[in-house]
Amino acid sequence: MLAARKPKFVDPRPLPPSPASVGPPAVSLVDLRLRRRCGRYLLIIVVMLLLAATQSQLIVSRNYELARMKLQVTELEKTIPVLRAELARLKSPGNVQRLAVERLKMVRAQDVLVGTVAGNVKKPADGDPFTSPGVHAQGLEQ
Repeated sequence: MLAARKPKFVDPRPLPPSPASVGPPAVSLVDLRLRRRCGRYLLIIVVMLLLAATQSQLIVSRNYELARMKLQVTELEKTIPVLRAELARLKSPGNVQRLAVERLKMVRAQDVLVGTVAGNVKKPADGDPFTSPGVHAQGLEQ
């Protein structure tokens, strides 16, 4: 019985590589095409995801800007009646007269006394640019 058994001896060293297995493993042409196609699809998917993220970010920022502008419009619409009231106050004849007297040092026409010599007064000619059409000199007839 002892002679029938073969001793089991395992060499702990790995086998030397065969010349055919040296270098990268052989890849079939179909595998290369599939890898390239998958790489292209992956690249397209990544680009599309980046575009979608950019578009989403632009939409969100535009919505914030739109909300801010709407708030600004409502604030400005609230100031319109105040500004109209101030404009009406500034355009009032009393205010215009007061500002003309105070700031421009103008005087009202009835407050001015004009002295003339009766013999040297001439009636203005028609078309005189310094007389207005509705104003007539009193007592200037010769």
